[in-house]
Amino acid sequence: MADIVFDIGGTNMRVALRNADGSIGEVLSAPTPQEREKGLEQLVSLCRSCAKEESIARIAGGIAGVVSVPSSILHRSPNLPGWEGLNFTKELGERIGATVLVRNDAMLGGLGEARRGAGRGYSIVAYLAVGTGVGGARIVDGVLDEFSFGFEPGHQIICHKEGKTLENLVGGRGVEARFGTKPGLLADKEAWKDISKIFAQGVYNTILHWSPHVVVLAGSMITDKNGILIDLVQEEVSRLLRVFPSSPVIARAELGGLSVLVGASEYVSLSKTNSRLGVDN
Repeated sequence: MADIVFDIGGTNMRVALRNADGSIGEVLSAPTPQEREKGLEQLVSLCRSCAKEESIARIAGGIAGVVSVPSSILHRSPNLPGWEGLNFTKELGERIGATVLVRNDAMLGGLGEARRGAGRGYSIVAYLAVGTGVGGARIVDGVLDEFSFGFEPGHQIICHKEGKTLENLVGGRGVEARFGTKPGLLADKEAWKDISKIFAQGVYNTILHWSPHVVVLAGSMITDKNGILIDLVQEEVSRLLRVFPSSPVIARAELGGLSVLVGASEYVSLSKTNSRLGVDN
């Protein structure tokens, strides 16, 4: 019986076989349809291709948006509004005949980094992924922290007079709207200093709320050649953070584009011994 992991983005979806040792096999990808039915068909096709001739026991993966637990219903997805309302457990599970577990992609990305990436060895990990938007998660002792609806650090208000959120100000979509060019093409050093200082405020707030040992930063706005300046973020956070005796480590993520797939694999491992995670043995 095969276990399958996936990562559904607004542009592409990626699917892979989860090997017996928890590692990720060959990754298959395809464009993500905006229409829900076509998207499900594409996802089913990729899952079956990864499994080859094997029956599928479990499917676990991430998607940007608010996902209920344990039913895996996608309530809100800014990148895939046509998918909203999709019950993955029912609609995907019945088509394949497998147990299905879906979580917010930043949660799984954070779990992957906490257990297999830049957060290894730290008890409390704060994870912030800055791409088109801003997502994140808190991981404690290698397990996602408890929550009611999820973690949404990107929606914290930074500029209260205008109601601007961290995502509005430093996410890729917001930066493009503000500067009139895609972030990867924005070569203005002063602009990146400004963006980095604003992001530092969000990191500072997150540290106050989550009190982590390490903050792991991921996403295209962090890793691209033109992007947020981590050294400046660390400097600003250290300047702002007076209530605690020291600042946590701020580290660049290590898993790159595999973080969600690795996190999904780790979630399957954890689910086998923890029934609250929503997957049956």
